[in-house]
Amino acid sequence: MVKFTATGITPEVVFGLGQTAAAALSKEFPSPIKLEFEKVYMPYVLNGKKMYYAWKFETLGALQAYLRGESGGCVDKKGIRIVRRDECAFVCQQLSLVMYAILGRGTKTANLEAARTIMLSAVQRLLSGGVPLHDLEITGRFGNVTEYKAATLPPHVVVGLRTNAQEGDRVGWVRVDTPDMRLVHAANDAAGRKSTKKTATVPVGASARTIQEVQDSAGTLRVDVVSYAKHLDKP
Repeated sequence: MVKFTATGITPEVVFGLGQTAAAALSKEFPSPIKLEFEKVYMPYVLNGKKMYYAWKFETLGALQAYLRGESGGCVDKKGIRIVRRDECAFVCQQLSLVMYAILGRGTKTANLEAARTIMLSAVQRLLSGGVPLHDLEITGRFGNVTEYKAATLPPHVVVGLRTNAQEGDRVGWVRVDTPDMRLVHAANDAAGRKSTKKTATVPVGASARTIQEVQDSAGTLRVDVVSYAKHLDKP
């Protein structure tokens, strides 16, 4: 990736430099190796290594249309929470709204105040218990249990073992607030929904006796809203 910082640079110059660089670098490699100029990102937000989101333009016409305020390009996102399957729907939905506000939804202007408002509203809904339980459900693929150490089994694996899940099943759980251990919670059952997902309420790495105690008092368990709020820190 090459970053252009010069002021006043035009779309024609950007695409021209990209194509020129690709052609020049391809000459340094033996045939048939050839570097290809793929796309232009603008704006581009880098969250970390291989974690970013941006408006992507693969043609000069798409970038020119975007700069005229017309429809052009599309959002490209890699490695961020929004595209991960091990995150709940609520977090993904809110972070998606924040992402589009920061990117300006194609208007060339980042609306940071809108992003801030979306985030504050999401946190308030969490703290007030206004988020449906099924929107907080996290799922994981139940695979080969022998790949994990017994003391470090992921929540969805613990739930899968308790519910006789089959390899390949998507197993759902919800973070529950407790002072002394991590819990996984049956989101579908508690919400009264019918689902093909395997769900249950068990503490991670706890004994069978503790599991029974938690199941007997499941009605007193609370969703760990602080844990979910921490996942709203950035897309």
